[in-house]
Amino acid sequence: MFLGLVFLALGGYEFWQGLKTKNWPAAPGRIIESEIESISSTSRSSSRVSRRVTDYSVRIRYSYEAAGQKLEGKRLQYGYNSHDDRSSAKNEQSRYPPGKEVQVFYDPTNPKRSVLVKGSGTSWLAVGLGLTAFLLGLFTMVYMAIMRRVGVREKISGS
Repeated sequence: MFLGLVFLALGGYEFWQGLKTKNWPAAPGRIIESEIESISSTSRSSSRVSRRVTDYSVRIRYSYEAAGQKLEGKRLQYGYNSHDDRSSAKNEQSRYPPGKEVQVFYDPTNPKRSVLVKGSGTSWLAVGLGLTAFLLGLFTMVYMAIMRRVGVREKISGS
């Protein structure tokens, strides 16, 4: 249940922030740098075999002007922005080459918060997984409490 709540909270935050971007105004901007970052980790399958997993994400930095300030941003969009293979990340990166002029969407109440893509991305997935894990944990807890109570009643009536 706890893990479900963590996913629900983090995914819910990203989802909510992404929804708020729908109403953000746009400002002209320019890509300063764009690169692919790879993060490798080791995972174990059910057969206890270790395997190396690599995720790729596009890291960008862009400049824009909003509310009379020259600003820089790094967020592409809210939500999980990772790729399973380098070619997919390279495809996304190719849309943001250094020097390219872009539309930057910024929070009018805090112009330092910005994105290049409006919306929540795949943060709905974290919300769904979190909700599923939480409900599964809750169901298990209720089921165990009922079974414990039934077991106590059987012991009392059996004596």
